[in-house]
Amino acid sequence: MFCGRHLLAAKLRRADIDASAGSVEEVARIVRQIRARWPFTRIVLRADGGFAREALMAWCEQNRVDYLFGSPATRAWSP
Repeated sequence: MFCGRHLLAAKLRRADIDASAGSVEEVARIVRQIRARWPFTRIVLRADGGFAREALMAWCEQNRVDYLFGSPATRAWSP
């Protein structure tokens, strides 16, 4: 997870775990730290389609975090 060029978090995980596993907890931790220092800063979470999960979107909506996620892929494209 980055804020501009600043690394905020990195997780190394096994390949058989969903990329979004634990994302709500990580986002909550980082948002809590940002808001402790800058309580009125607008936070926008941008992620690829692998993070477009109901739990993360619901958390963002309940905690004043705007989000922009890519669409999850439905099938591979080939010319």
